[in-house]
Amino acid sequence: DTATGKTKLTWSKNKEMDLAGYRVYRRLKGAAYPSKPLATTTATASTTYTDTPPPTGETYYYEIRAYDRAGNVSGGTADQAVATVDRTGPTAPTGLTAHGDLWGMMIEWDAAPDAVSYELFEKDPATGSLTLLKQLTGTSYIHAVGHDETRHTYLVRALDSGGNAGAYSAPVTSDGIDRTPPDAPRNLRATATWDAVQLRWTMPEDRTSDELINDARFTVLRSPGTTLGADAVGVDCTVNETLNTAGDEYSFTCSSEDFEFDTTYTYGVVITDWQGNRSAPSNTVTVTTSDRVAPLPLTGLTATPRADGTELRWNAPVDDDIASYRALRGVRQDDGTVKWIGELAHCADDAEDPLAMLCIDIPDGETYVYTVIAEDVWGNELSASDPSVPTVTATELNIVPGEPIGQDFEAGGPLYGSGGWTVAESAKPIQWHCSGDVCAQITEYRVSRWNPETQSYDLLGTASPTTDYYQSYSDATQPLGSVSCYRVVGVLPDGTETAPAHPWKIRPNLL
Repeated sequence: DTATGKTKLTWSKNKEMDLAGYRVYRRLKGAAYPSKPLATTTATASTTYTDTPPPTGETYYYEIRAYDRAGNVSGGTADQAVATVDRTGPTAPTGLTAHGDLWGMMIEWDAAPDAVSYELFEKDPATGSLTLLKQLTGTSYIHAVGHDETRHTYLVRALDSGGNAGAYSAPVTSDGIDRTPPDAPRNLRATATWDAVQLRWTMPEDRTSDELINDARFTVLRSPGTTLGADAVGVDCTVNETLNTAGDEYSFTCSSEDFEFDTTYTYGVVITDWQGNRSAPSNTVTVTTSDRVAPLPLTGLTATPRADGTELRWNAPVDDDIASYRALRGVRQDDGTVKWIGELAHCADDAEDPLAMLCIDIPDGETYVYTVIAEDVWGNELSASDPSVPTVTATELNIVPGEPIGQDFEAGGPLYGSGGWTVAESAKPIQWHCSGDVCAQITEYRVSRWNPETQSYDLLGTASPTTDYYQSYSDATQPLGSVSCYRVVGVLPDGTETAPAHPWKIRPNLL
């Protein structure tokens, strides 16, 4: 009977003369019948029995066995199944806790088996009556009582899918004082610069916003060495915040300028809320601060003249924080000092050989003094005038023609050559410009290249005039690792030639 939850059993009467009665057995589906009967009747005329099985929604089986006056028991009847109506609620939830927080009273409990929802109640301390606060499917709730720091008592019970409510949990009482620390900062990073240690970290937006509104504050902690120990101290550091709406988080930065040079520190960040609750530290980061010591002078400096410039080489430095090298070129004075012309802008290096560079230049037989100075990651370097800085003297090769290179404007034109260099694998075209009325009369340009071995120009070919500002010619035979000097003349209709232009091109072979 689904209304009453009762089960009525009926069976046919046995005909034995010595029948003493019947025994009723019940078992849960999947289990065996127990040895002890559910009920025993001695009224042989009675062939009915009414049972109230547990209202759990499970299936039970029944059978009847007859017994005589001598105690003999018959076999059981065929099993009869009964599906009960579930009127049993889940077990009472356990682990109920309540504590004050920035947002009110934080209430949590452990999930109960068979529960699909929960009812949370507050108990009136004076009357003991219960007020339903919330029916919810989760196992936590924030009771928005503000910062009243008043005692509150809570109970919770579970409900199953049939709406059956279980027993109440044990009550829990909280005084409402916020003892919950904020979430720990995360993703801490640190970068040492010349004059500061730049720190960055993040916090989730949903909780951090309210914490900051209620005067939460960050503290940057620092310990010497590679761990954040008990000796960690707060660092003077102004914190700036940025809300990253795309990532739903805050980003924080601060710049610490109070540190010892060339010292290893480990940093961490904590946040303390308005009640003085302090978070766990963030992840820690270790960084070594900048120094003010220039790298030691390089050793083994050599300068080798080449057809495409001067090759500089040096030994591996002692310092392990070298960021770059720069080459300078100067002229030795009569008093033995060096007048430095300046840093060589056309010195190129190769990542595969960091201890060498090619200072690309036109090899015209000049003698120069060279030096290479190491610069560390902090920008420290020795001055070129420091007596410990190594110098080396080299005389360039002299493989340029007698005709002036780069002086076509002074010669009066009409052709003006240009020059340059490129580190591309393929040769680049040479260029020149024609100025004046005579340009329209030129039928072709003759291009020759200087041959240092024969000390003469070899004709390469011709180029037709174009309307472009620069005329050009591609020298596909220019050797890699050389400077090529060219002579270009314009040919007029009568076969005569204009004054020459002297373009040049360096095709360096990098180290």
